[in-house]
Amino acid sequence: IMTDILRTTVSNGIAKGAAIDGQPVAGKTGTTTDNYDAWFVGFTPQYTAALWIGNDLNMELSQGSSAATRLWSTIMNQVCEGLPTGTYEMPDNVETKYGEYYITGTYKTRKNPYPPPPPPVTESAITGGGITSDGGVTSGGGITSDGGVVNP
Repeated sequence: IMTDILRTTVSNGIAKGAAIDGQPVAGKTGTTTDNYDAWFVGFTPQYTAALWIGNDLNMELSQGSSAATRLWSTIMNQVCEGLPTGTYEMPDNVETKYGEYYITGTYKTRKNPYPPPPPPVTESAITGGGITSDGGVTSGGGITSDGGVVNP
């Protein structure tokens, strides 16, 4: 699951510069608040590598983590050259439904795992009565705790 999340930072996010030829890449960028340090930690199916850019004098860098992703890509393109394209395998007991991850057998089997919200309360539903502070209904009608209408 974490691999899939980290893969999207390279395929669709801030770490696009880390992409390499012929291999999927997953990883995480980082910079310090004052832009003194930048890094990229990434992995392919075959290798993992971390790259840090900075210095001991705490001088502000002219580029942030995008420079780290590009340098990481340059190095890893050479490291992975000639390797067969790898894949990241999802464990057999994990499945995805509607973009969410579930351990097999734990997904609720209804079509929409998120029930719709209850309908809004309208003025006409509470005309002639009200709800007391303890949840009770005053005479003339009101709304019960489960959303029903009493004495409409």
